[in-house]
Amino acid sequence: MSKIPSFFQKPIILLLLPLVIYFYFGLQHIAKFETADEHYWMYSNSTVSSYWNYNNGRIAQYWQGIMTGNLKLTRINDKPGVTLAYVSGIGSYLQDKLDAKLYSGVIAPFSKTEKAELINLFYRIPLLAFNGFFVFVLYLLIKKLTRSSFVSLAASTLMLLSPILIGISQIVNPDSLLWNFAFASILSFLIFLKEQKNPFVHLSGIFLGLSLLTKYSSVILIPFLLLVALAFFVDKGVFTDLNSKIKYVAWRYFLIVFEALAIYAILMPDNLIEFDNFLKGSVGFKGAGPLFFAVFFLNGLLLFDAYFFESALTKSAINSFSKMQGYLSKSLFVILPVITGLILANTALFGDTFKLFVIPFDASTKQFFANGITWRLIFRQLTPFIFSISPLVLLFAIYGWILNVKKKTENNWLVLVFSLFLVVFVAGVTVEKVPLTIRYSIMLYPGIMLLAALGMAESFRLENMRKFKSKLLFLLIMIFSIVSLHGIKPFYFNYANSMLPKKYVITDSWGYGGFEAAQYLNSLPNAKNVRIWSDYNGVCLFYEGDCAANMLTMQNILKKNSDTPNFAYFVSDRRGNNLSHEVWKDLREKYDSKLVWDMAIGGRKENYIKVYANK
Repeated sequence: MSKIPSFFQKPIILLLLPLVIYFYFGLQHIAKFETADEHYWMYSNSTVSSYWNYNNGRIAQYWQGIMTGNLKLTRINDKPGVTLAYVSGIGSYLQDKLDAKLYSGVIAPFSKTEKAELINLFYRIPLLAFNGFFVFVLYLLIKKLTRSSFVSLAASTLMLLSPILIGISQIVNPDSLLWNFAFASILSFLIFLKEQKNPFVHLSGIFLGLSLLTKYSSVILIPFLLLVALAFFVDKGVFTDLNSKIKYVAWRYFLIVFEALAIYAILMPDNLIEFDNFLKGSVGFKGAGPLFFAVFFLNGLLLFDAYFFESALTKSAINSFSKMQGYLSKSLFVILPVITGLILANTALFGDTFKLFVIPFDASTKQFFANGITWRLIFRQLTPFIFSISPLVLLFAIYGWILNVKKKTENNWLVLVFSLFLVVFVAGVTVEKVPLTIRYSIMLYPGIMLLAALGMAESFRLENMRKFKSKLLFLLIMIFSIVSLHGIKPFYFNYANSMLPKKYVITDSWGYGGFEAAQYLNSLPNAKNVRIWSDYNGVCLFYEGDCAANMLTMQNILKKNSDTPNFAYFVSDRRGNNLSHEVWKDLREKYDSKLVWDMAIGGRKENYIKVYANK
């Protein structure tokens, strides 16, 4: 019997198993929903035209700008979402080909629903595939950083089989790519600090640039990377060649930022025309200019001290902070599990004593921040994130924190870095008054999964995949993850763990259920001649009759018409009803509406889709 090639004995090959499971779940239902704002990227970048006419989506606009030389068109949004144009750009090409064949009569016309599903596949499958295979990049970076095949495999498997990360990978939205680029930039920077090798400088810069091209909120990485570098020197203390190391790191930090900004500018060429736009999307983002000036000034000060004073001031600062570092890190490792435990206990044991669920998590910014920044607001900011993580991840992340309070483990530094990122990120978005919904916290998920993998390694003293214990734990990770995925299938982005009672909701349906509501309406007699109205976009694409959504707001239905418009059915979801509850009540009374069909996403009655028949 021939010997198995050594390559196929490597732990990275085991990652193919969760990858297959990732695609099994991710491909289900992938074409049968539409989320908020997705039509702007795929179908139409206009609020005037009917978005289901497939005319000028943002992704198509980017490539139109590149091909025609009209570079202003490359600024497709204020996200900016350019990486989405590269990953899902094939969708625009396939869409054009399909339209040409339909127009020329080469293929027979589709129904509206069939065309919607096909075009969803064109844009979403490349995105799902990219994120699935990109996890192999993350695996290699984690392996390089930790030198542990178990940690890298466990963290990568948790990412691949996370309901939230599978859910976001099905959605044509910049957040779908933000989590992996941002995480890769941090990992590359940490490897650079550890090994002092230039290739990882360039990798960190490239991934940071791609993060900036994906979503402007990733600018938080610019000050965070410098914070990590400073924390690295404090952790190491004063050593012999500290002065030369400070020069080396400080100059390469500038290089990372320069490379990132260059990538951001070149791949969105409008930046080369409008310098103000370049600043607004990078170091001048939302009034953060003074912060970035302070960051670059501080890095320059490190270099000035290194060249003129042999880093005397820096050494003094390191000595001072080194004395407090153990206390500060242990405080962090105590506070985070305590807050997590209190949030979990608040609903499981105390019936929302802290009143975290009084205001919906998808409420307006004004409602969310009405009482200013308080401890309750911080708890509320963290609640959707904590309840959207699997119990397995939470358990081992908490264990990892507690373990590092008792002793400084081998991975103490990594636990500190990603704990700091959680704190810095939450603080940053809170100061900017952004409600931290699941989508807005997407950058935090890979970090907490790495923390869980580190906690597992410390729990069972595992470093490689040779031991039977490692393979058994890897199998258990997959089993627990499959249970979580199966429980919410196919509405992955609405996942909430078993510790959240069914009466609570941490997110709206995000377009889920619209296809099912449309299928119900399509099954009714003479559906093609029946006019309906929906309070969100996810229904009309799949309904074969006349459907109005968004063009008529709930108020305008009655205000713009002297006679009551002839809508036979209304379709409403939780978010639409929350935004205009009283208007919906008036409409139902005006039309003498009766509930005829409803669906609870994930078994949570408050996260519903409802169809009302009008007399």
